[in-house]
Amino acid sequence: MCKPWRDLSDSAVRVLSPPTHRSPGSAAGRRKAAPRCLLGPLILALLLGLFLPPIPQVRAGSADAPKAAEAQEADLDFSDLLYVRNPLPGTDAEIGYRFERISDRAAAGSALTHKKEMSLTLSLAATEWLGLSVEMPYQFLSVRPADGSSSTRVNNFGDLAAEGFVTLLRDPVRRLAGAAGLDIGVPTGSVRDGTGGQWTLTPFVNAGMMLGPIQLLADVNCMAELRSLPDTGPRKQELMLNLGVAYPVAGSWVLPFLTLNGAYAFSGPSEIRHRGKLYLSPGVRIGPAAVAGASGTDEPLADAKSAPGQESSAEPWWNRLSLAIGPQIPLTSAREFEWGITTALKLDF
Repeated sequence: MCKPWRDLSDSAVRVLSPPTHRSPGSAAGRRKAAPRCLLGPLILALLLGLFLPPIPQVRAGSADAPKAAEAQEADLDFSDLLYVRNPLPGTDAEIGYRFERISDRAAAGSALTHKKEMSLTLSLAATEWLGLSVEMPYQFLSVRPADGSSSTRVNNFGDLAAEGFVTLLRDPVRRLAGAAGLDIGVPTGSVRDGTGGQWTLTPFVNAGMMLGPIQLLADVNCMAELRSLPDTGPRKQELMLNLGVAYPVAGSWVLPFLTLNGAYAFSGPSEIRHRGKLYLSPGVRIGPAAVAGASGTDEPLADAKSAPGQESSAEPWWNRLSLAIGPQIPLTSAREFEWGITTALKLDF
């Protein structure tokens, strides 16, 4: 399943460049989230969903209507969006690509000019309530020296991320789900090359709610580096919040979505400490498996399914594919890149 995107650690910029004064908007950091002031509306919406009675979806004059509504409600599922976690376990494989354009704001010294990252993520729904995943990135960095000579390119593995979470709430009637989990960053990257090399722990909680065909997703994370690395400054601790909303196009394989991501660093290098960052990402997921749990929409593959009483034929693997793409735009003066874009090709199992 898609997870919030990762960014270069602050040690990457410091290792690749000589000590220079950096303005608050220099390129650094890793993952984004939103200010805590956005927690109020999210908590209020989830509480309303928990305590309001479910809206009956029974058609008058049909004896089979209650059974149909019950079957529809029992099929609670959420589509995978970019930059925000899904609270329900899934089994899939995903290949991702991310590009970040970075402009140096320092008066002197080397600077990261852009970053490319390829990643492979494998997710497993061990049970209906336990989800596991592992992500391995490979990074391509471009560094421009201060003397204006040609850029230096660095290619190496980034830090591996292993994640596990438990679905604590799954209410098909009110169409709510909630989970809690832990993300562990393993230092498979290189401190010298600036591609990682840091142990991290990121506990998180996430939730999802469906309002008709509209899907609402949110996750709150607290990332902490476990050790201080040479010449990287204090260990980083960051609060992150990701919000997402998606509305499927009825009768199609198109799922537009919008996410809001931000971060606030409680500790770390002085150029990022006590500064909040906010990013907006409009995106779309397309493909036969793009839309999940969107009740009230037509199924594009309905004609490919077997009729009642007949043996169901094996579903072609390409019917379980979906492709997501989403640019990311900074909304605040404190930013880690000028713009970024992520694409992800996912195969459900």
